[in-house]
Amino acid sequence: MENRVRRALALSEGPVVTSSDLGFAEKEQPQTLDLRKARENLDVRLICTAISMHNGNISKAAEELGLSRPTLHQLVKKYNITTKLERSN
Repeated sequence: MENRVRRALALSEGPVVTSSDLGFAEKEQPQTLDLRKARENLDVRLICTAISMHNGNISKAAEELGLSRPTLHQLVKKYNITTKLERSN
């Protein structure tokens, strides 16, 4: 351990010796995976893209997505997506 400290003092680039200077790997922050949030983000992007591609026509967007019109309306409401028709009112 003493040799490790001496080496760290000799090789450190600043006035402070860090754990990496001592040869200890810093712990990486665990990356959290949130499948529900990722799915919601993807759903919103796909719904917005389909509605935009069909100039706000919900029936055509629903058909493009393989959904029924009422299901697409439910998702639009669930995710608070504003359509062109809603913006003009």
